[in-house]
Amino acid sequence: MTGPDIALRSIMPAFEGVIPATIATASADGTPNITAFLQFPDVPAAASFLDNPALAEAMKEAGVIGTPEVQITELVESVSY
Repeated sequence: MTGPDIALRSIMPAFEGVIPATIATASADGTPNITAFLQFPDVPAAASFLDNPALAEAMKEAGVIGTPEVQITELVESVSY
C-alpha cells in the first residue's frame, strides 16, 4: 500500500454519509496527493462537511500538510455511457 492509499484509508471515516463520485490518489513529486470529487444534496451540506471538526482531525492524523484546496461546483448534467 502506498502513502496516498494509507492517507486515504485514514480519512475515510470522515466521509461517512457522503457520496464519493471519484477519489483518486497521485504522487507526481513523491508527495502524496488526494483528489476527491464528492456529491452533496446542496451547498449547505457541503459546507457543513467541510466545517466538521472530525474531517479536520482525520486529515491532521493522516498527515495532511497545509490548507486543502476546495472548489464547490454545481452538477449541471449527469450522463452515463
